[in-house]
Amino acid sequence: MTFVNVSLLAGAALVAIPIVLHLILRQRPKPMVFPALRFIQQRHETNRRRLKLRHWLLLLLRCALIAILALLLASPSVASTLLASWILVAGIAVLLLVVICLIVVATLYQRSLILRGILSALALALFVCGSLIVVMSWSRGTGGTIGDQEAPVSAALIFDVAPRMLYRHQNQTRLEQSQEIASWLLSQLPSSSEIMVVDTRQGVPIFLSDLGAAQKQTAALQVAGSTRNLPETVSAVVQSLEQSLHERREVYVFSDLSREAWKDAAANTMSDMLSTNQNVHLFVIDVGVSETVNFGLGEIELAGQSLATNSPLRIRTELIHTGPGGKREVELRMERPTAPPPIRQDGKLLLPTARIADRANCELGLDGVQSLEFQTRLAELGTYHGSVKVLGTDGLEVDDIRFFTVEVRDARRVLIASGVGATPLFVSEALAPREYRESRQARFQCDEISLQELEQVDLSAYAAVCLLDPTPLTPNAWQHLVAYVAEGRGLGVFLGRNARPVREFMEHAVTELFPIQLRPLVIHRPEGEIFLAAQDMSHPVLAKFRAAGMSVPWHASPVFRHWAVEEIDGKAQVIATYNNNRPAIIEQSLGRGRVLITTTPWSDAANRSEPWNLLPVGSQSWPFLVLTNEMMLYLVADGNIRLNFHAGEKVVLSERFATEPDRYRMFTPDGTWEDLHQIAGDFVIRYTEDSGNYRLVSEDGSQKRGFSVNYSLASTDLQRIDQENLDQLFGDSSYKLVRTPSEIQREQGETRMGSEFYPYLALLLVVVLGLEHTLANRFYRHREA
Repeated sequence: MTFVNVSLLAGAALVAIPIVLHLILRQRPKPMVFPALRFIQQRHETNRRRLKLRHWLLLLLRCALIAILALLLASPSVASTLLASWILVAGIAVLLLVVICLIVVATLYQRSLILRGILSALALALFVCGSLIVVMSWSRGTGGTIGDQEAPVSAALIFDVAPRMLYRHQNQTRLEQSQEIASWLLSQLPSSSEIMVVDTRQGVPIFLSDLGAAQKQTAALQVAGSTRNLPETVSAVVQSLEQSLHERREVYVFSDLSREAWKDAAANTMSDMLSTNQNVHLFVIDVGVSETVNFGLGEIELAGQSLATNSPLRIRTELIHTGPGGKREVELRMERPTAPPPIRQDGKLLLPTARIADRANCELGLDGVQSLEFQTRLAELGTYHGSVKVLGTDGLEVDDIRFFTVEVRDARRVLIASGVGATPLFVSEALAPREYRESRQARFQCDEISLQELEQVDLSAYAAVCLLDPTPLTPNAWQHLVAYVAEGRGLGVFLGRNARPVREFMEHAVTELFPIQLRPLVIHRPEGEIFLAAQDMSHPVLAKFRAAGMSVPWHASPVFRHWAVEEIDGKAQVIATYNNNRPAIIEQSLGRGRVLITTTPWSDAANRSEPWNLLPVGSQSWPFLVLTNEMMLYLVADGNIRLNFHAGEKVVLSERFATEPDRYRMFTPDGTWEDLHQIAGDFVIRYTEDSGNYRLVSEDGSQKRGFSVNYSLASTDLQRIDQENLDQLFGDSSYKLVRTPSEIQREQGETRMGSEFYPYLALLLVVVLGLEHTLANRFYRHREA
């Protein structure tokens, strides 16, 4: 036990005053003459004993009064609320024992029923109070250590810096309110304290011994697009506090209590860490708003990020509303590929002019969601930057706009080399339908040759080569294709009946391009019971089928024959199988290029004698069209072109052509720029914390590229976690949920000083004073003659 004013305990010595006064002022017996009656002598002896007992009881109450007053002024406290509770229970038990003794005495001496009733009610009240304290102490668990109010502490301030902390309420963002409370809190910390200022970005927490440095670091906090959740951050900070110098350790978490910030991925680790370090006191400071009003946009969905000229650009998103209903207008804005980069002029950021390409009027109800779709056509070649924006103002502005980037390219040239009897029409029409070619919207330009002409063609002009039902190739042809693929191009090999004899075909095939061993066996099921069964759709080639799932009508295009694969190289990957679990599509990587191999042809007409499959001519042939396009997009590397990212992601832009510059100047959304150099054929940007359009311009200005970055939907989610779920996250570990500086100060006092007995001693002082006053009045009251 400790005392705020230890010197005042000396006042307890004043208990000697009542004793001295009692001895000095005690009444001496006066000799009086009475008749020698035995009854009177017995009565006199009884009265004398009763008066002596009252004297001692009154003396005890007065001594207790002075001792309690001295304790009250000394303000005693104990090491934890649990210990305080048990001490209080012990005191109540002693009082209860005394009251029970008084009840027994009153019953033996047959005192009035009123007195016994009052004593019984008092005993019941003491028992109920003691029981409640025991139950509350058991459920609350252990407390923390105590110390002097001005003793130095090791304090860690954790700030949630996700974009949602920019929500503005009463002309103040949640981050600004956190900084304001933190500034006050830092000024209240005892001198010589260790201070750690941590935000939810990835970083190593360090101690600051200088209060001014902590104040500056707090004032310089800014939101970050990529953040950790708070349980993970709290665990890291508590672990760092194990190396602190001071015994008393305090953690202050500034949060708007967003549900996403308190995801329970690391909740068990946090709870275990706090339970292990019981001398760490955790304060969760709620700076959020209980009832938010906000309009925001969901994730942007693009039909494609690499488009052909004049092809439609379709953009889907959602307008999400929190709070009462309202109306909003949403606009699609597009910049021209030739637009200049943003510049700063007179301290102001001047963005390129953007035209309004489409707009939508929305009316939403309470907590409503509305799907939006915009469409426009892009005629010029180049890189387009755009945005979808909600007009008007609300609490959180960063989710009112979403950025995107697309590229419009010339049709990618594809060379289709056909074997004997193969029909290239199915593949060429699937990739570039006639109406698309005439309107210049086709993504591919297909050139058809025979397989015998392959060695005479300059392949460098083509983004991909398709071998339809090839016959055995010469060694020179295979080496020609190896060099072509290694440069970053794509090769599709669609095996069929011409791959005979198998030994001759495999004799000249190179493992780099053909990582499988064909068995001299063709699986033949003329009943059509075999078909493609792409169950694992994680590969980019099958991504378009994920929405349809198991409802894709592969069975409508049966496969009658396919090659049996005996062995597959360890570096190759099976993308899709048939329903008999045999390989259907196999991928092999070579250098920067890719090879896709099918074990059944893509070029058999329905009227051909004994066709191997009905893939292009089945009753429902749309899966063939989609699969062919996705395979070709993957081979030309357009299928995995990615120009839109979330904040914090690493951006990798691959080289588009051999003559592309190896250096760009990158303009960020805030108008600053930095040099960007090519590394192994890629341009890598590791840090993308700001949302917006990023523009890349070559030194001579002739080449332009770009990408866009958006905050994730989770980082702007304002849904709050409730008290029950927050308690579950912390488990058995205790924490204090506070909102204002006065609440922090009150909880700090209990945490630093332990549990004080001041209110209980004051109550006891009043009770003892009342008893003393009542007994003294009865003892010294004037008796009339």
